[in-house]
Amino acid sequence: MPNYYLPSSDPKLVLWLTNFKNKISEFATTLHLTPEEVATDQQCCNEMNAAIQKVVSLKAQLKAAVKDRNDIIDSKGGQLRTRISRYKTNENYNDAIGSSLSIITPKRILDIENYKAEISVRSNGGQIQIRFVKKLANGINLYSRKKSGEEWQLVSRVTKSPFIHKLVLETKGIPENIEYRAFGVIDDKEIGKPSDIVQIVYAG
Repeated sequence: MPNYYLPSSDPKLVLWLTNFKNKISEFATTLHLTPEEVATDQQCCNEMNAAIQKVVSLKAQLKAAVKDRNDIIDSKGGQLRTRISRYKTNENYNDAIGSSLSIITPKRILDIENYKAEISVRSNGGQIQIRFVKKLANGINLYSRKKSGEEWQLVSRVTKSPFIHKLVLETKGIPENIEYRAFGVIDDKEIGKPSDIVQIVYAG
């Protein structure tokens, strides 16, 4: 929009409004402005500033309220879980009561055939770090290869994330493009489908 000089961000707009409000009176005579026109301009600045400050205040209140909510849920939720665990040991407790109170933990079912591991890779302090999510599996079998298309080679059975792959470069100082993929593992057997391939250029 032509001549749209009002800043779009609140902090910059506050500075603009303050400057305009303080200086418009200096040019009243030059621009043939009446005292009423100057006052109107300054009032516009005041009202815009007040609206911005209200938002700033509400944002701070919301941030505090969200923190309070999370703290209360963590604290009181923990207390509730402890007491509910005790209720479940009562001789009169049964699944009907648990169902009515919605306190029965849903059963998580592992789809062995369609299981797909999730991995990510990044360089961290000169090391290759692979993160993964177990999703009910015992761990993963991690494989790697050079991007040039070599066969996949088993790196390791991994049960804890993150995993550090201590790769030795073929030629020191020459980066290599390395790809990784993984399979979930249950009882020492690979399950499901291979993960998406992730890659990194590693220079040591």
